[in-house]
Amino acid sequence: RAKFVEAAEAAWRQWGTPDTYFVATSSLSPVLDRQTIVFDIDIDTDYAHLPVRTFLLFEALGRPEWASACDWYMKADADSFVNVPLILERLSCFDPGEL
Repeated sequence: RAKFVEAAEAAWRQWGTPDTYFVATSSLSPVLDRQTIVFDIDIDTDYAHLPVRTFLLFEALGRPEWASACDWYMKADADSFVNVPLILERLSCFDPGEL
């Protein structure tokens, strides 16, 4: 877990924005508290079971309490570089209400 939290903090420092959130079963660290969504159905699992965790995540995001919370959702690994401003710029030409 410490290695994951370290990677998540590094990702936040590198490419995090106010629109960037992490998902976990509990608080990750004081650095990430405001950007962490805690799902009670989330599971900590090994890499081999990541598809199950991903499915549960998107299943939860499709629930009424989350479905309208954001216009867009994206999953990325903490060790990936994400150019959030560029993604937001690209998505701005789409109307999420039409999809």
